Amino acid sequence: METMEYDIENIPDVESGSGIDLEQFAGQRTKIAAIKQLEVETHFDENGDYNENLKRKTMVLKVESEPVTEFKGKDGKTVKIKASELFNMKKNEQGVWGIPTAPKSKIRKFLARQKVKAVKDLMGTSVIIKDYVDKRTQNVYLGFVIE
Repeated sequence: METMEYDIENIPDVESGSGIDLEQFAGQRTKIAAIKQLEVETHFDENGDYNENLKRKTMVLKVESEPVTEFKGKDGKTVKIKASELFNMKKNEQGVWGIPTAPKSKIRKFLARQKVKAVKDLMGTSVIIKDYVDKRTQNVYLGFVIE
């Protein structure tokens, strides 16, 4: 293998990653475009306490916005960026998953903020985007103002 020497004084800085500053979308409005029920793995116990050694399956509602921006991925495909929030669901005594009725639950606070009574009524409502940083990964995500 042939080796070449280069002048390190002329090596340029090259930007990496998608180059999208997600924080620029905080405070903007968008509309809710999708609501899905998903099964996810979590490290949180039934009381909401984080436990790195715990892995359990639970059901959540994922509420997504319309795309707020898009970019071309490394493979050339368009990637749409949306704001989203996950809301915990609760299992009743018969084992049926549903929406928590507790007024202090995250979903009830969000329904009150959006001035709707039922989850299905969230579709098309206007939300304010917020950005937040995952404490463990330091990644920036887009969500909604809940309260």
